[in-house]
Amino acid sequence: MLAGKAYMERHNQVAGIVYRKFCTKYGLEVPGSRWETPPKVVENKQAKILWDFQIQTDKMMVTNQPDIVMVDKHQKTVVVIDVAIPSDSNIRKKEHEKLEKYQGLKEEIERMWGMKATVVLVVIGTLGAVTPNLSKWLQQIPGTTSEISVQKSAVLGTAKILRRTLRLPGVCQIITKSGDGYQFRSGTTISHLLYMDDIKLYAKNEHDIDSLIHLTRIYNKDIGMAFRLDKCGRMISRRGKVFATDGVELPERNITDVQHSYKYLGIPQTNGNHEDATRRSATVKNLQRLRQVLKCQLNGKNKIQAINTYALPEETTSLREYIKKMALTDQLLSE
Repeated sequence: MLAGKAYMERHNQVAGIVYRKFCTKYGLEVPGSRWETPPKVVENKQAKILWDFQIQTDKMMVTNQPDIVMVDKHQKTVVVIDVAIPSDSNIRKKEHEKLEKYQGLKEEIERMWGMKATVVLVVIGTLGAVTPNLSKWLQQIPGTTSEISVQKSAVLGTAKILRRTLRLPGVCQIITKSGDGYQFRSGTTISHLLYMDDIKLYAKNEHDIDSLIHLTRIYNKDIGMAFRLDKCGRMISRRGKVFATDGVELPERNITDVQHSYKYLGIPQTNGNHEDATRRSATVKNLQRLRQVLKCQLNGKNKIQAINTYALPEETTSLREYIKKMALTDQLLSE
């Protein structure tokens, strides 16, 4: 994943708007630049603000590190704020997920700190789409935070990522010119796959794959992008067997070896043919979409149009054919 740092920058820019509003309202020191990472803890007699701080709780909590926690010492209140910038089509789902995830932390804070806690979500689509709930969320944040300011920050961050991503095809030319890659018996050589900001490299041996990794890292550093190292991995396979090594040493951090399998564009990648598993996964996803459409309150014409555009896979051209195929295993469709 080549643009991981840029995604985090966009996220922090949106969260930073809320953070600076807090600092201004409570008389705390405001970061000098919007690019400056706020300190973990700032505090005065009136309030305390935690930035990306892991909260210690008595119970085991999976989600205990929200983006911002604001404690009003006079009002005895706590505001837990989390920012998310998913795709525009996913904002409602992400808002619901975040709200459920932080309910446990909210209850623990109220029990341990003896203060009333509120969970506030700032969920904005990559292109600025928001839910009707955003204005209600922002009204619960002390200070004045406008929808337009956070939307603008998210859209500008997306534009920055897009500009950088459009420069990525240059790395394809450099990798191809290097001459490294895996050659099939037919004589065809493959060295990489690139989709948006996700790249997959191929080479015939460990030395060549390490060379390609370093080459890609240098190019992306030159255009202002960086590896998302926690999303990167390397697999060494010889004659169908995966071999463990010490990984690839980079100045930032090592890229560790993948021992069993990994995902590229959400599809499992490993030795062997996993066509059946992939087909089952795709079938489940399409059935979920079809059920959602069938349960909605659209009229017949719009429901069929929604099924054709949203629920059916590209390779299926007939609704009747698709339902007939799936009805054998799905009770809802068989009815």
